[in-house]
Amino acid sequence: MAAMNPNLVYNLDGSLDMRRKKNKEWLAKLNKHEIKTLRDELGVLKTKNSSLETRMLRQNKTIKELSGGKEKELDPESCDCAICMEPMQGQVALRCGHELCPYCFAQHARQNNTCPFCREEFSCKPQKPPEPMPDSVADAIVDHWSTRVPGNYFANQSEVYNNIETPQEKHDHLRWLVTANSKLMIKNMIRPWYENE
Repeated sequence: MAAMNPNLVYNLDGSLDMRRKKNKEWLAKLNKHEIKTLRDELGVLKTKNSSLETRMLRQNKTIKELSGGKEKELDPESCDCAICMEPMQGQVALRCGHELCPYCFAQHARQNNTCPFCREEFSCKPQKPPEPMPDSVADAIVDHWSTRVPGNYFANQSEVYNNIETPQEKHDHLRWLVTANSKLMIKNMIRPWYENE
């Protein structure tokens, strides 16, 4: 139950006593305030609607210019993505004012940094992904690393391997050897090279 206003008169059931003049005046002020608030909200919505209609007209004009008048105009009631022509599930608005669905924007932005309609840039150019390391470079790193390992290391591992009897133990030893050597190579060779590049 809402808190009662001490300046008003209430009936026994908690409702306002509308026989009192001050209650009627208070209710009229409250209604007047609510009507003003609703009118303000309506004004804001009308402004937004006008802005959206202006944007839609601008988009229709751009579509006509780009398609030579062959493309249908956008209907504000069924705003489809101009790329995939599907109804938009969310939308991305670019700085230039063009809008597209998030999926099409993600696909386009992976390759380009310009609007697909007017070619205005919306972000800095995408960086070229680094090229994968060729096998010859990886082989050279491994060969170089193997020359830095003391000579008796390989002899010791060979002797351990030859003394193992079961195939499972040989398998486990080789797995450990490859893993341990890979960790050493990454820590001693690749990490310093990566951090210095």
